[in-house]
Amino acid sequence: MEFDENYDSTELGKRIKAIRKKCGMTQEQLADILLLSVDSISNFENGRTTCMPEHLMKICQIFNISADYLFFGMEKELKKKESVTMEAIIGILQTCSDFDLNRVHAMLQILLQKPAA
Repeated sequence: MEFDENYDSTELGKRIKAIRKKCGMTQEQLADILLLSVDSISNFENGRTTCMPEHLMKICQIFNISADYLFFGMEKELKKKESVTMEAIIGILQTCSDFDLNRVHAMLQILLQKPAA
């Protein structure tokens, strides 16, 4: 059996570093979250040591990435992040009475109705 992809600790480390920097996080901050030393984070990022599975899972959750991205560079978003607008709308709706929710629902149906062709 032949595999298309191979594990490369240096590439995995580069991806951890890239996503950490993209998110504006320092090695110190990541180390604090993972309860590790800054040297451990540096060693992961430089491919000198490998991440334990539990740390890889936490890194995936922190940065909303899949393990496929870390291991193979395949980008997949774990969860869609709700926009600030959506969160605000949900917050407003949660305070509405049933009567108001029915009115909002009726208005949305009218607003989003497709025009007749």
